[in-house]
Amino acid sequence: MKRNVHQPKLNTENMPFCSVCGKEVQANWEVCPFCSHSLSQSTAPESQGGTVQKLELRLLKKSGFFTKVLTVAFADPHKGVKQNISFSTMSRTYTARLSDGTVVGKLPLKGMTIASGAEGMISLPGRQGGHSYNAVLMTGLNGPTGLTITDWDDGRKCMISF
Repeated sequence: MKRNVHQPKLNTENMPFCSVCGKEVQANWEVCPFCSHSLSQSTAPESQGGTVQKLELRLLKKSGFFTKVLTVAFADPHKGVKQNISFSTMSRTYTARLSDGTVVGKLPLKGMTIASGAEGMISLPGRQGGHSYNAVLMTGLNGPTGLTITDWDDGRKCMISF
């Protein structure tokens, strides 16, 4: 004897999901922990002129065979951050350093191979103390292929491919 069991339809319309990566998130999160997309409805910081102050990222140097080294110029005009950051590795973690050698973050590999990419938090000095950013390093067999840096506070992000 078969029983007719009716499953209620799951309403996913109001479930919190990231609009960028599609992963489930909690309603009180401000930033998606999977892709760093801002989940808050607040607006990005504005300058006195009313325009959004964007993060800036520029490739300065990419080198290495066994030791992969990537150097970028990063600026966050809103927080007074302007730094040259080098990412280097000889093992399973990329280390982020300022030009004076200060370590500002560690980005462990996301998978088993060097081509799986790396992700971690970097803390940079700015106008009003330290500021935290999420750094995602895209990698291939020949080293870094791209970098995304996202502001933890407001979700602004910048990306570069090389």
